[in-house]
Amino acid sequence: MALKNQRNAIKDLYTQIFNKVEDDLYSSYVNIIKLNNSDFAKGLHKGALKIDSTSKAYIPKVDNTESNWKTAVDSVFKFYAKDLKANKGLSLLQRKVHGKVENIKTAAVLSYDGNNIDILVQKPSGTMRADSVMIEIRKACWQAFRKKHMTGTPDYWAGAQAAIGKGTPHSHKGPTTRGFYALEQMEDRYNQTGGYQDTDVKETFDNFGAFAGKYGINTKVDVFAHLKKYLKNITWQNETYFDPIAGKTKFERVVTANVDLKNAPGSDPFDKTPINTEMLKYLDGVINKIYKSGKFKALSEKDAANEKTSPSYNQSIKLMTAALVANELSKAKLLKSAKKLSTKAKRSNKTNKFPNKARKAGAVKTAVMAGNVKGKNSNNKPSRTSGANPLALKELINAALPEEILERMNPPALRNRTGRFRRSAQVTNVLVGPRGGVEAEYTYMKDPYSTFEPGGAMGGTFRDPRKIIGESVREIATKLTGNKFIKVRRI
Repeated sequence: MALKNQRNAIKDLYTQIFNKVEDDLYSSYVNIIKLNNSDFAKGLHKGALKIDSTSKAYIPKVDNTESNWKTAVDSVFKFYAKDLKANKGLSLLQRKVHGKVENIKTAAVLSYDGNNIDILVQKPSGTMRADSVMIEIRKACWQAFRKKHMTGTPDYWAGAQAAIGKGTPHSHKGPTTRGFYALEQMEDRYNQTGGYQDTDVKETFDNFGAFAGKYGINTKVDVFAHLKKYLKNITWQNETYFDPIAGKTKFERVVTANVDLKNAPGSDPFDKTPINTEMLKYLDGVINKIYKSGKFKALSEKDAANEKTSPSYNQSIKLMTAALVANELSKAKLLKSAKKLSTKAKRSNKTNKFPNKARKAGAVKTAVMAGNVKGKNSNNKPSRTSGANPLALKELINAALPEEILERMNPPALRNRTGRFRRSAQVTNVLVGPRGGVEAEYTYMKDPYSTFEPGGAMGGTFRDPRKIIGESVREIATKLTGNKFIKVRRI
């Protein structure tokens, strides 16, 4: 792979991980949301200004004032905190569902001083994650505003939700940002060994380092060490907090979130953009050192950046898939030639005294395309394929399967940690019926992952490995064959 491509592969790898960790931050960790009344009211006001004037949710400018929003926010926050001094300090958030008020069992007020409110959101047991709780807070403030300042009109929340959300962005602070967590996950995957090793990450970084060593860069190429120094070695540590819902003190990682209107995207050094920029700056510095080392005189700077080493895991998969496709195309050319020969055979058989034999010439074409040519006295059984090669289809599905499974590994389904599960999934057999019906049989590493199947110790319908793999196989097979009715089963 070209060195320049290796540098871009590291950037793309970080972006890929970043795009997949948001759910993990909301689902796997406790969240504490810190809100200031005035700032939150300003954000709601700003968001309401973006609602189109033709929308039923539109608020006239005479009503859409920061002071009116402050009144609404104060009333909601006071309502949330009403039980802090009673009920043993447990004051759960509430929401309206079909006109009825119900508790949000995973969200409780930690403190409220009249200006600032801290809300704890436990690791969700269902769908009410921290981002969902934020939506409920915005909705409650919106409804309180409409009730007081636009009495008698429906709340039209559906038409306002997007604009209000943009005005009050839910952002994380410091090392609990999504950008830092993605960097941490990438380093964890690199350092894993044995069956838990993520070869995508390992090979991408090692290929770059190997090339640098080849051309005399004596210092170790260590992207992670450089970024830790850039971030002043600050890490995401466990912290002590009191969980009023559980009624006990806990010590674990906590995601800290707020609505900070002054915090522009990328302004926090722990955000994705600053981390990505610093990472590329470091990699480009290594490339420049290689060029200036004196061992690269025969090549221009442009050629140095494009020098090749071994392919990455992803590129190997692409090359293998391309080779399989090329093989199928070459077979198609042979089939085309067979069709021409069949046509010539028909023409040369015009004087045949047995017309039914001439009709059978057409069968030659069908049999060849099915990969099963039968003679008159052949004892071969009829092929189960019809214009498709089951073996090639199996290989093509397997080539694309790990990446397709990765796309589906989001909460509440199983999450990708090491890559071992998705790479263990294999289609073992493909059957293609006489009418084009496709059935695929697959397996995966049942020890330890079968525990997530329904009936297992950690089983459930959402985390069922059969659901993830089955849907992935069906999706790939449908794209390859155009057949929407694909049967899959685990063996």
